[in-house]
Amino acid sequence: MRSLARQHWEQHCNNLSPTQVEEGKQMLHTYYQNFIASEVAIHQPLAVEGKIQASLQVANLEFAIAGRYDRLDYLGDGLELIDYKSTKEVKPPSEDEIDLQIGLYYLALEQRYRQSLRKLSLIYLRTGEKISFDASSNHKQRLEDVIGELAWQLRTDCEWKPQPGEQCVSEA
Repeated sequence: MRSLARQHWEQHCNNLSPTQVEEGKQMLHTYYQNFIASEVAIHQPLAVEGKIQASLQVANLEFAIAGRYDRLDYLGDGLELIDYKSTKEVKPPSEDEIDLQIGLYYLALEQRYRQSLRKLSLIYLRTGEKISFDASSNHKQRLEDVIGELAWQLRTDCEWKPQPGEQCVSEA
């Protein structure tokens, strides 16, 4: 297995600086030691590097929801979504952020796979830390409440102005 990993690594690291190559090797080593080496059997993920889409109807408005994930595992009683983080600092999202993120994934995975999200895990590759959050239908309900409030604001606020994020480019 290590020779296969080494072969793939060498094929895909041509455009990286020596520092990036060394950091990448260290992250892979840490991941292997913390999450692979101790396993009796390696379970095949349900999906990797996937996209999910869902829709939600609130107050006669349809909201399209889309997201991406790194890995999706079947747990037996539901799904675990794993998001790999390569940041240098372990910084979990705020409670509000994680609740909405879990709600979005819960809704989308339920529509796509007919399975409920049971756990959202963040794996920090540089430190080898894994932070997991339990998921329930309450997260989906909270998401529906937040989107319902947004729908109400869209319907009633004549002066509603979007607040574009940094990723939006304005062409003037």
